[in-house]
Amino acid sequence: MNDLTLKPFDFQAAVARAGLQPNGMPRTDAAAAAGGFQSAMADALKTVSQSQFQAENLARGLTLNTPGVSLEQTVMAMQKAQVGFQSALQVRNRLAQAYSDIMNMQICVQQDGSRGQAPAAAQMRGRPSGETSTRRRSPCGVSKVAPC
Repeated sequence: MNDLTLKPFDFQAAVARAGLQPNGMPRTDAAAAAGGFQSAMADALKTVSQSQFQAENLARGLTLNTPGVSLEQTVMAMQKAQVGFQSALQVRNRLAQAYSDIMNMQICVQQDGSRGQAPAAAQMRGRPSGETSTRRRSPCGVSKVAPC
């Protein structure tokens, strides 16, 4: 019978992996800054590229009948590369959609010059153009003003 042993939870290691200080506040040192979204995306894309390269090499080795390269190993590497590529593609599509949503967001400019998001009720019924206006930026960078 196998004996099951549990290791104690290492809270300090978990906090460090999460990029936090022991008191729960975010780290502000260079190590924490290097672990941002950009580096995570770059690492993920490098991993996808490496898996595609490995799958391509295994396929070439299988085609040339290289000893030590099996069909199962090649198929698994190709599937892993395909899943990684599809995941990266979905992340790219969602980022593009989020950017598009943010760019199409309506922002109201009140008469006093303050800004805020247009209230849903005001968007539905419309207001006189003198009360508030919405500034929207077109793709060419020109601002358009429309009533909220």
